[in-house]
Amino acid sequence: MDIKQTIIRNRVSSLSKIKKMIDSVDVVSFDIFDTLIVRDVPTPVDLFTVVESRTGLPFTDVRHQAEVALRAAHPEWEEVTLDQIYSYMTMISEEDKEYLKKEEIRAEKEYCNANPEMKELYEYCIRSKKKVYAISDMYLPKEVIREILDKAGYEMKEIYVSGEFASVEYVQSDGQKTYGVSKDSGKLFDMFLEREGVDPQKALHIGDAFKADYLRPKERKMKSALYGRKSYDADCLTIPLQKL
Repeated sequence: MDIKQTIIRNRVSSLSKIKKMIDSVDVVSFDIFDTLIVRDVPTPVDLFTVVESRTGLPFTDVRHQAEVALRAAHPEWEEVTLDQIYSYMTMISEEDKEYLKKEEIRAEKEYCNANPEMKELYEYCIRSKKKVYAISDMYLPKEVIREILDKAGYEMKEIYVSGEFASVEYVQSDGQKTYGVSKDSGKLFDMFLEREGVDPQKALHIGDAFKADYLRPKERKMKSALYGRKSYDADCLTIPLQKL
């Protein structure tokens, strides 16, 4: 285990420690996928295999390659939408695209369930009368994510999904344009704090991605708790050691 991985693993908080952090704030936001919600498949791509099996149409590779190609073609986009991904599935008819998209959404709703550990923390927040939000970097539409959360027994004050803001334009200091907001860049947290009028020092964010869920909120003076389902991924290799 390298030094970065060791440092990050040591940042993972126990549930009891996170409850103490919840006690110290007024507002709690949760990451959604792999935090509040777990998919009952080994990897997210395995859902594509479910769709292919159900429909009998070529889907797994086509769907994966379409998303990879779209993101590579538009590095200035912080997030993409499900409709944009399907627009890159050029070898499939429009009729089949609509059918497959509905089946993908159906599979997401079916295979996504509450993570018992995070459900415990969510219920602790509710009993403690905290304002609770969900914040996610995700291409699925907000209404689909809301249905997934509702099915799992989560009621949020509001849901912030990066895909909902994919068309928001930003002009950087060098004049270049970027589009969208995300947790990964921190802009989705900026939007959340501003729109909800939240004092960052009275807010806690909980999630499983070190950069997006732990570092980015801290940079905005929020408290953050790293949940240990995965925590360490390849993206962490790009983070300077002094920032860990």
